[in-house]
Amino acid sequence: MGYFRHGSIRIMDPITNGNYPKSMQILVGDRLPKFTESETQFVKRSMDLIGLNYHTATYADNLTSSSSSIDLLSYITDSHVNLTYEKNGIPIGQSVGPTLAGFTFIQKEFENSCFTKEKYNPPSIYITENGMGDVNSSFWPIDKALNDSLRIKYHSLHLFYLLIAIKDGLDVRGYHAWTFLDNFERSSGYTYQFGTLMWTINMALKTQLYGFKIFS
Repeated sequence: MGYFRHGSIRIMDPITNGNYPKSMQILVGDRLPKFTESETQFVKRSMDLIGLNYHTATYADNLTSSSSSIDLLSYITDSHVNLTYEKNGIPIGQSVGPTLAGFTFIQKEFENSCFTKEKYNPPSIYITENGMGDVNSSFWPIDKALNDSLRIKYHSLHLFYLLIAIKDGLDVRGYHAWTFLDNFERSSGYTYQFGTLMWTINMALKTQLYGFKIFS
């Protein structure tokens, strides 16, 4: 469903139109909060800008009413979709590990951003988080660990296609790469690395990846 495929719609529809999307109202039913008329007028067109966080993408297939997974009422299952990283056995992008950000996916047409522009016409868009996580390389030989060529490709292509989208009229004011240095990911700990600066497990080494030198 639209509000699940573009997760920000759960927020964007209210602050643009003053209410949740119709599909969400139907699927969630009485569990969805209702806006009063004064609340609708208060939140409608109340945004100054839009910040988008994204790393990867998934395919979404409709779940039928016979699927047992939709019998449990939850915000996770309300969308009635099955999310997968493959279609007909072909991955959506190059695999770098079985996590949410585990597949590199270059949005050549920047579908999410263009969709946001066409549907909501925001004042401006900032890409507040975008990056690629790879497996922890702390125990690799240093030359191998520092060779983050895939991350260089990931950011370079994103910026290339983002420039095309900007030239086509998408009002993007900023792009923030995730992240400056390796961090503790809330669901993966230190097992995946997103930084252009690498830390070893014992924090004894802080060094620049090749990508840091290119983008700095």
